[in-house]
Amino acid sequence: MDSENNDEIVEEIISTEDIRVDEHPQPKCKNAVCWPLIVYIVITIAALIAILMVPNLDATSKATTVLISITWATFWGFILWWLCRYCHWTWAWFLLFLPFMINVMFFVIVLLAVGAFDVSGSFPSSVTISGDDD
Repeated sequence: MDSENNDEIVEEIISTEDIRVDEHPQPKCKNAVCWPLIVYIVITIAALIAILMVPNLDATSKATTVLISITWATFWGFILWWLCRYCHWTWAWFLLFLPFMINVMFFVIVLLAVGAFDVSGSFPSSVTISGDDD
């Protein structure tokens, strides 16, 4: 008898309108400012201005480059926004600076490959630095 009574109580509790399950819970960081996204927007605007100021690029190439840049920026910005919305600040900052870190690593690898400096950190003997000769 007790189990039937408990089942009725459970069904009554479940059927009440006071218990509502939110299908889409609100993230806890929804009103916070997403600084990685703001920094990315500023960098993107500066890059677009730089693209538009290139003197020897025809109008079709500029338009194509701007369109591709805006498409990529929208996609990347959405990822940063989503990460900030769900409080993944560290990942947002990491993804913001990931292209810069890759470029720096690529630049160092190229410098090592062409022999601009050796692994010890000094310039090779074939590289001379000219200055004021007194």
